Amino acid sequence: YELLKNIYFFLSISIFMRFPFRCSFRGLLCFYILHVLSQGPTYGYDLIKRIENLTGFWGPSPGSIYPALKTLKERGLVKIRKEKKRIYYEITKKGRNILKDFHESKSQLIEKLEKILESLKVK
Repeated sequence: YELLKNIYFFLSISIFMRFPFRCSFRGLLCFYILHVLSQGPTYGYDLIKRIENLTGFWGPSPGSIYPALKTLKERGLVKIRKEKKRIYYEITKKGRNILKDFHESKSQLIEKLEKILESLKVK
């Protein structure tokens, strides 16, 4: 089941997203970012740590998190707020809608993935 959850995040980028990403891993990271930001605004380093805690094994580097945040901002899915010397990121209504659509399609995607994985069994 854990494998399916991870594959679900990876494949759903190309299946259910309404906008293209240059790289599937960036798309995966963007969903994790939107998920974390749906719990409240935060800053870049905290995003890295929270994603690492969510996955239990993967902590994205600053070299990947900040370009992903830039992409999300350009697409209107997150907005920024500066406080003192720190930049906070916050999910927008559009970002919440994308995340909601993504979560609503979860069971449908898991069913498709189970069929794909079943067809890959060695006979």
